[in-house]
Amino acid sequence: MNKHKSLYKGFLSFLSVSIIFFLTISGSECEDALNSITPNVPGDIVGNWKLIQQTGAAQDICPDETVVFQTSGQAQLTCPNSNSITRNFQVVNNVLTYTETSVSYNVEFANGNQELLLTGANVNEI
Repeated sequence: MNKHKSLYKGFLSFLSVSIIFFLTISGSECEDALNSITPNVPGDIVGNWKLIQQTGAAQDICPDETVVFQTSGQAQLTCPNSNSITRNFQVVNNVLTYTETSVSYNVEFANGNQELLLTGANVNEI
């Protein structure tokens, strides 16, 4: 009987270690999978922004447009007296790209991160 008890305890120990090992591996794989679908949104860009100046011939933003960049990778864009639109975006290597339209801007911060400067990377006149 003691032999069966020892074998049973050994089996339970092996099973417990195996489960913990499996959960550790599968948990890190889940985290990797979640990180791959979570957009890359730097904290400096998150928040409310308002267009104060637009220069150049290729302009695709309305005067006084506001945008709220969210950590979810969605932006709420609103022109005065208009309904908001939602656009998915990502920021990679200081380039902001609206994923549905592929419109991209080089991102630069100024004035102690109080100003967000966007320079059209592939903006065409509309």
